[in-house]
Amino acid sequence: MPVYGAFGPIQLLLIALYFNYSVQYFRRARIGIYVGVIGLILGYGNYFFIQTPYNFNNYFLLLESIIVVSMCLFSFYAMLQSDDDMRLRQNPHFWITAIFLFFWTVTFMFWGLYGFLSQELGVNTLKLHMFLLIVNVCTYVGFGVVFLLYNKMQIIHEQ
Repeated sequence: MPVYGAFGPIQLLLIALYFNYSVQYFRRARIGIYVGVIGLILGYGNYFFIQTPYNFNNYFLLLESIIVVSMCLFSFYAMLQSDDDMRLRQNPHFWITAIFLFFWTVTFMFWGLYGFLSQELGVNTLKLHMFLLIVNVCTYVGFGVVFLLYNKMQIIHEQ
């Protein structure tokens, strides 16, 4: 738990920096940098002062999910507004954003409903953890496929 809680804010910073690079509006206004640094401060504030390092850092995880899903949706909006000729299937930023959106939407739903599903409905926690493992495997396989096919994708929307 201490390592997982300590890595969460760093992970948000890295994802925000990715979106700062890939979304032109974010790059111009440095929104990704601001979101990442504020998320880092809030994450470690939560990690040390609100929830201890030995507890599950679910407050920050839910905040991180909201932030990443919002950045993904804005990235899709920016992609669709930028060019009428864009071939989204060949744009690696589209696929990376889609993978992030899938993972963080499921993560938000999962951790938000975890207590309800396990305590109120009596769903076996092993099944819940297996579901989360499957989502993680799909996410990492998706990233692997994007990077393996990166040379085959045409760079359509690079600035």
